Amino acid sequence: GAYIRKDKAGILADIEKIAKVSERTRSWVIVRALRLYLASEGADCLAILRGREEAAEGGGHDSDDVIAEWPAAGFVDAQLS
Repeated sequence: GAYIRKDKAGILADIEKIAKVSERTRSWVIVRALRLYLASEGADCLAILRGREEAAEGGGHDSDDVIAEWPAAGFVDAQLS
C-alpha cells in the first residue's frame, strides 16, 4: 500500500529501519527517495515552472486559438462556461 507518515520522528525512524534491512546508509535511502520524488511530483512542479517561465517570455498558445482549432482536429465543438 501507499506509505503515509506525517510526523518527522516517524519518517526518520522508518528511514533507519529501511537502511538497516537493505544494508544501505541513511543517505542512500534519502537520496533514493528524493530521486523518486523528483521523477514524479517534483517533475510536475518543474514542468509547471517551465510553463510559467515560457508564458512570461511570450511563449505558449492563446487558449481561444487552441479551442478554435478543435473542430479541425476532430474534437466536438466545445463551449467553455
